[in-house]
This record gives sequence, C-alpha cells and structure tokens, in this order.
Amino acid sequence: MAIIVEGEEDLLVLPLMADMPLGSVIIYGQPNEGLVIITITEERQNWARNFINQMENKNI
Repeated sequence: MAIIVEGEEDLLVLPLMADMPLGSVIIYGQPNEGLVIITITEERQNWARNFINQMENKNI
C-alpha cells in the first residue's frame, strides 16, 4: 500500500504507525533533514497508540 500526501501532513505518521502491520516501513521526507525511514515494531506501535490516546483524552 502507498499513501501519497501533497503538502505537509505532519501527523499522518502517527495513525500509520499505530495501525500498520509489524515490519511495515514508513518513509517520508523531513525538511532540511533528509529522508526518515521507520520500521514498525511493537514498541513503536505502542508508543504511537499511547500518543494518540493522550491527544484524544485532552481533546486536542
């Protein structure tokens, strides 16, 4: 699967990290930094889910 976003959508990575199968890879560009490559692990998936839950609990 590929998701292509035109423009800046910084928070898109969070739901991808939370819901993609373990072992999946997310690749995106970081302005003035370069390419970011994230392999989904259980630890990263749990971190993303907890982060999203904290945002939902604060009604952000």
